[in-house]
Amino acid sequence: MQKNTRTNWIVFRLSAIGDVTLTSGILLYLYKNFGMRFVFITKENTAPLFLEHPAIDEIIIIEKENLSTKNFVKKCQELAKKYKDYPLLDLHGNLRSHIMRFFWKNTVYRVPKYTLTRRLFKYTKWKFLQKRLERYSITERYFRALPKELTHDTQPSKKELRPQIFLSDAEIFAAKNFLAQIAAKILTANILPNVQVLANANVSPDANVSSNANILATVILHPYASHDEKKWPKNHWFTLINVLDEQKIPWLIVGQNTEPLLKDDIRDCTNKTDLRMLCALMSLAKVVVSGDSGPLHLANAVHTPIIALMGPTSKVWGFYPDEGEHIILERNLPCRPCSLHGNVVCKKNLLCLNDIAPKEVFEQIQKYTYPTR
Repeated sequence: MQKNTRTNWIVFRLSAIGDVTLTSGILLYLYKNFGMRFVFITKENTAPLFLEHPAIDEIIIIEKENLSTKNFVKKCQELAKKYKDYPLLDLHGNLRSHIMRFFWKNTVYRVPKYTLTRRLFKYTKWKFLQKRLERYSITERYFRALPKELTHDTQPSKKELRPQIFLSDAEIFAAKNFLAQIAAKILTANILPNVQVLANANVSPDANVSSNANILATVILHPYASHDEKKWPKNHWFTLINVLDEQKIPWLIVGQNTEPLLKDDIRDCTNKTDLRMLCALMSLAKVVVSGDSGPLHLANAVHTPIIALMGPTSKVWGFYPDEGEHIILERNLPCRPCSLHGNVVCKKNLLCLNDIAPKEVFEQIQKYTYPTR
């Protein structure tokens, strides 16, 4: 495919982990097919997502103190002057990126957000609006930020724009070692009889770590979300975990939250991993079970199958992972979606999530833990 003459670009995307993760696939696609390279502007908590990314030459972090309007204006002016020869690819389309565009001295390309269409659909649920919004996923909308003359009128598939997180061998080994240490504690506590820590003196330490990690890295559970309305009920998680234990299927809880789901259980690793370790652990799992959250997109970006528990949000917003590769569990209720981010208090006792039974989730897990059945 023909290379683009504009090699160096600035990309702007702040917001949540999942939103930023979804930009990684389009940048890789543009790099591979058009020779584009990028300087990525984002926040500190999302910057690690782009370490090792082959299309990224530099990551610019907008510190918390520079997010206030006055400081942000000054930062935009500095960046516009320093990178005056770079086109700006705005993949955010919010007030801050509007300020950035105002000061930018080169060409600016902005992601189409379909803001009015989304708002109308939220209140009307009109089918023709739903069809319009579902035509392109968020990753495809990112690509459509660029004019056809730059991309030679191509339209890659959603699969081609799949998010990608690149992990080093050292990071994978560190994750295996993390799992092996948990496996040793499990054996000591006699939680799972089928977890055995290898202690053969003739086997190298690296082999021991890999073997123990493979035993434990089976099902990863992420029970958290940015808003309570997007969380699968705690009792459902407890029931699912009990079934996994009865069937001797190893599991691990990951994520960040105020309080761990099971604070006294060795296998609850809430708040015990950074972003890169979380990605590495997910890359070792057979399947990840999660609601609508950032780690759901992280799992997709490390090519691990997902069982997604979707409630207040829905496919129409464009954030769903590819249903051809992952399992989406949801209920077709007339009130869905009730909000864009899942932050509206539910008046129906979260029926959309409560109605997804632990038994149904476990049946899907079995497809990955017992693939021959």
